[in-house]
Amino acid sequence: MNENLNQFIERVKVKLVGYSFCTSKEGYLQFVKEDELVFRSVIVGEVDKEEVGFGASVTFKLIESIVSKKKIEDWVNDRPSSSIRMYNHDKLLGYESFKGFFDEPINLSNVPLESLLEMTEKAIKQDLIPFFEYWDNITVLLPWLEIENNDPNRALKLSNLFGSNGLYKKLVVWYLSRHPKYEDYKNFHVERYKQAIVSAPNNKKYKKSFEEFERLVKRLEKTSPLYEWDDSYLTPKPFKGVVPQIP
Repeated sequence: MNENLNQFIERVKVKLVGYSFCTSKEGYLQFVKEDELVFRSVIVGEVDKEEVGFGASVTFKLIESIVSKKKIEDWVNDRPSSSIRMYNHDKLLGYESFKGFFDEPINLSNVPLESLLEMTEKAIKQDLIPFFEYWDNITVLLPWLEIENNDPNRALKLSNLFGSNGLYKKLVVWYLSRHPKYEDYKNFHVERYKQAIVSAPNNKKYKKSFEEFERLVKRLEKTSPLYEWDDSYLTPKPFKGVVPQIP
């Protein structure tokens, strides 16, 4: 790494207290912090590239472990997906919330180092730290999961929140938080799978999907819930003092 990149990384180290710097096997330079339930990552660049920026994500480890069917030891290199990424945060909240982030990666040779370091400190203080403080546990997800089963846009809404496997991840979050409608939601999908199989008995895809769903439920219900249900979980948590606009 060149000297400017080294100084950039050292400045980020000072400001992201408690984060460790590492390089992933794909060559991403990143800062990470994890506890038993949450893995936090900030990608700042790539090996042998002259550009820097910030790409933040939060992974709720238990959700991803249950859905992916495997025990994950190395969350830097082997996590199946991230639960919340920086780029879909604003989409979820319904307003532009990031003010200090670089709009595009910055070439180290095009910006004076001190200017870059000032921008870096602003981004960390205004955006990165509030982002990680906001997505601190799975109960924050719950207001976005109050989607009616007959909502024609339910799959899109879950995709906006979770990316892939939205149906499964909603089921996991509701179970882990003891949502009062967990059983109804589970049974709704059981009946849908059964009806699909009856209507198209030769369709192997329906049967395979149902078997996968049943295995997920079995894995899930062997796990102890994390929280006792509280109706306050359905009140959206403000971000930087502004309440999210959830359609």
